[in-house]
Amino acid sequence: MKKISLILLFLGVFLLPTTAVSAISDDACAPQTDATIVLSDSNTTYSATVPIIDGDSHLYYIYVATPGKVTISLSNTANKVSMNTSDGSCPTAGTSYLNPDDIIIQDTTSFDFNLNINANGTNAQYTLDITFEPAPVAITKTAYPGQVAVDTNTSVTYTIDVTNNLGEALTDLIFTDTLPAGVTLNSIVTPAGWNCGDINNSLPEITCITSSIPGGQTETFTLDTIINSSSDVYNTAELEAAGKEKVGSTAIVRAVSGTKEV
Repeated sequence: MKKISLILLFLGVFLLPTTAVSAISDDACAPQTDATIVLSDSNTTYSATVPIIDGDSHLYYIYVATPGKVTISLSNTANKVSMNTSDGSCPTAGTSYLNPDDIIIQDTTSFDFNLNINANGTNAQYTLDITFEPAPVAITKTAYPGQVAVDTNTSVTYTIDVTNNLGEALTDLIFTDTLPAGVTLNSIVTPAGWNCGDINNSLPEITCITSSIPGGQTETFTLDTIINSSSDVYNTAELEAAGKEKVGSTAIVRAVSGTKEV
């Protein structure tokens, strides 16, 4: 997961929106924030009109669950807008740029960033509009449970959704998932029409192919695994289709002392 920190400086006034969704826990880019926004294939827009007091600031944490493009707009385009990257624990996203009206961030994997809006010199209000455009081909990988006790054999199920966001079929798709150290595969359930070859001989790499996915369709892989690790486990799945950029999604299983959290 890739990250970027943004600072929007403007003349304005501030009151925090109450429509934020639940926070993404234990993330280097997620300090104590005023609002958390999660964007995904099913949640593509956010809008709030907010007052701000001179000298006050609001910090948004934004998590983008699937590959795609995020556009951030303010109601007053005369506001001074600048963008700063943060320290190494929250590196810059893959592609970002600035124009007079919007900030646009896009990436080929899940990513997150902080957005800080500060009042400078007066009281006012602004409207913050955020839109998300999913990539034509998307992949989302999750793990349950998200925490395991260190150095214990714990069952963890990975769910990987691959989605065609276009109105037409994607062709010649390739799904890959290389299991990291400490992860043992028990079983895999694949969508109909996918061929994964002899997985037992290819491990730790899993490679599956299919000729096409219809437009607007999501197909799901399920991996039942055993994790035995003394450190956090990062497991990335990737998806590629003919003529489209490869996309990926990483699930993190935290290794903690004591009883696992389910």
